[in-house]
Amino acid sequence: MDELELNEVDEHADLNQSEIDKLLLASGLGQEIYAKNVLLVDTAKFMRKLQELYLQPKNITVVGEASNGIEAIEQYATLKPDLIIIGIHLPDLDGIQVIKNLIKYDKYAQIIVCSADGRKSTVMKAIEIGAIDYLLKPFTQDRLINNLKDND
Repeated sequence: MDELELNEVDEHADLNQSEIDKLLLASGLGQEIYAKNVLLVDTAKFMRKLQELYLQPKNITVVGEASNGIEAIEQYATLKPDLIIIGIHLPDLDGIQVIKNLIKYDKYAQIIVCSADGRKSTVMKAIEIGAIDYLLKPFTQDRLINNLKDND
């Protein structure tokens, strides 16, 4: 699907990862990301552990974990991680609200969304407010670490 066809996709339509990657590139994203430490935010502990495992080859240290939006904002302010990987559907504040708050606090925050929500409207909103990448669950290790610079 080319860029023109993506523009014609209904905003509530589900996109696949390839279509999301095209939107990211069209938005000027997809550049190399520099991060030595990360805050993982997801309601599921197993997902946070999987992300931690997937990040090991890049020598990125997990400095904190949060299972909801309030915790994420508090931990970001305290820990000041280089990178945040966050889900969209969180119990108190959704991921979009959290991203808005984090960008307001730190306009240079590097935020990767990792969600099963592939609706075009959700993906576009996350990109518009400051997410630098959007991973559709289930994702591969290669896709997660694709744009992350090595920390050797």
